[in-house]
Amino acid sequence: MRMRKSTLLGFLFSAFISFVILQSCKNDSYLLTPPPVPDQSFTEEFDTFQNAYNRGWRFNNNSEPIGTEDWANGGIGPYSGIGHLFISYLAGSGLATISTWAISPPVIFQNGDKIIFYTITVGTAFPDRLQLWINTKNDGVNVGTDARDVGDFTIKLLDINPRYGNAIPDAYPDTWTRFEATIGGILHPVRGRFAFRYYVEDGGPAGTNSNGIAIDSVAYVSKK
Repeated sequence: MRMRKSTLLGFLFSAFISFVILQSCKNDSYLLTPPPVPDQSFTEEFDTFQNAYNRGWRFNNNSEPIGTEDWANGGIGPYSGIGHLFISYLAGSGLATISTWAISPPVIFQNGDKIIFYTITVGTAFPDRLQLWINTKNDGVNVGTDARDVGDFTIKLLDINPRYGNAIPDAYPDTWTRFEATIGGILHPVRGRFAFRYYVEDGGPAGTNSNGIAIDSVAYVSKK
């Protein structure tokens, strides 16, 4: 009986080891491959300010000192559709560092996605500037608390007229002009937001910079 019991235990042990080895050899690569990112593409025409807000756009004015105006719908003729987003030098008060943000709805970023938009200034006598940032840390809207903060929006994709030129072709465009930026350098798809920052130093009513700009026909295009 002892020999039979020992033989049976040996057989069971061998069968268990074989099962473990077979299980470890199974193709589990599907566990390592992330699921495909759904198409995040959209176009925002800013037909009305309220509709843009309802679709997830958020707005913040960190200008110092802060002025009497913020992002609004309209101001000049749109590039397309019936509306557009507009901001002026009155976002700051006196001699100001203007920093106002228009923050997109949440999207899932992946390398190769594109952000395309059109923008225009209302004049080149007082130079304007616009930046495009992304937040890959989370899908929140933290842009800090003062004019020079960027909060969680730590990756800058574009900076239009950073030297404050006021003569074409170096100035901010005074006709509707197309700009494009491509997402890159992220390790894996991540949920976040992108944001336009109207950032003008020495701006406001008493400054030597800042007129006002408009943004229209913003498209987020997912990589195919």
